Amino acid sequence: MMLQADASSFDWLGTGQNFALHGFIDDATGILTGLYLCQNECLLGYLEAMQQTLTDYGIPQSTYSDRSSIFFVNPKQEDSLSIQEQLEGREGSLTQFGHIMRRLGVDMIKAYSPQAKGRVERLWGTLQSRLVVEFRLHHIKTLKEANAFLLTFIRRFNEQFAVAPAAAYSAFVPLPHTENLENLLSVVFQRKLCSGSTISIKNIRFRIEQNKFPSGTPVTVLLSEKQGLRALISGAFYPIVPLDPVTHAADVVRTGQLPRATVDLIQRFLLKDNKAA
Repeated sequence: MMLQADASSFDWLGTGQNFALHGFIDDATGILTGLYLCQNECLLGYLEAMQQTLTDYGIPQSTYSDRSSIFFVNPKQEDSLSIQEQLEGREGSLTQFGHIMRRLGVDMIKAYSPQAKGRVERLWGTLQSRLVVEFRLHHIKTLKEANAFLLTFIRRFNEQFAVAPAAAYSAFVPLPHTENLENLLSVVFQRKLCSGSTISIKNIRFRIEQNKFPSGTPVTVLLSEKQGLRALISGAFYPIVPLDPVTHAADVVRTGQLPRATVDLIQRFLLKDNKAA
């Protein structure tokens, strides 16, 4: 069982502004397993759509997507490993999405043309004619309203368009009870604690609300749409508070140490926090 993955940039809300709708669809039956709308195509959108998939259906056998850097590292250098390195069992680097799929035992397959993943490409044509009308009829104008509506829309869509599977049993594997989806489907990166229980992300300082650990302690930072930024230290979570003001997008820029999708998410969190302050 294979899920086709993709995102479509379109004026979904009819406001004159394009947003990116992320989705997963079963290649065999046309069942939509997840949809999530974001400002731009990003890791966050795919993680949120994957969370819907894992919650409602379980773990798929494989995903089929384009060679975006969200899914694969350096797609133009995919043959960089030598034969000897491959025989030694070495593998290319994984993106954060790739690490999550490996942990779940999901194979990731690359599509080399839009035609190769025709099921999901046709889906966007259908949704661009139907979903826009649905949003307008339900007076939906914000991303939050849209994503809440999509949860019920998916069920109605599948009842109308999905094809009955050839076999009665499901090829999805139940998610182990030991897995915490909120933690598993978060963007993760590493830092070390500085004086005053602070960390720095691209010259933006954050304070971790704790008084137990000294400077130099390793910190795992998790970022998700629902939980925001959290610090994981020695198995316990602690809130993170930005100390430096952020007023515009230029305050957070690309960095070689963090994937662009991670930087974009941090930027969104900082700007949202600054507006609320």
